[in-house]
Amino acid sequence: MKEQTFRIIIYVFIISILLCLFYFFFGGQILNDAKARQIEKGMSDMALPADMELVEVSSYVGNTSGTGNHIEIWAGILIRTDLDEDTVRGYFDGFTVLAVPNDLKYLDYIQFQTLNENDTANGYYVVGKYYDAFTQMDLRGH
Repeated sequence: MKEQTFRIIIYVFIISILLCLFYFFFGGQILNDAKARQIEKGMSDMALPADMELVEVSSYVGNTSGTGNHIEIWAGILIRTDLDEDTVRGYFDGFTVLAVPNDLKYLDYIQFQTLNENDTANGYYVVGKYYDAFTQMDLRGH
């Protein structure tokens, strides 16, 4: 009986260590990616004016500033419209509105497949925002 109890304690200890290691290496990434997908879904359901077309939704999880050990989520939508830039900015209060391609020069983490395939980007805008990560236990932030 004593030997069986000792064996159970050892197994629980080993499993606990393995679960902690799994969470450290993969758990934070999985949880942060799940939050990014949830934010993307919310952005794709965002009501847009009739003269704006939702082209694509994208997100990035990682260290966007390049300094410090932290992780954050950037999520955004790519829209197409014939409206001028000031009108577009007026629709999206609280979001960063970037005109394509001029404002995207220094933001390497913004990836939209449509922009990679399209030679002319006139009338395209990226509307995005930074969000807190679910957890800072994510190796992509270090």
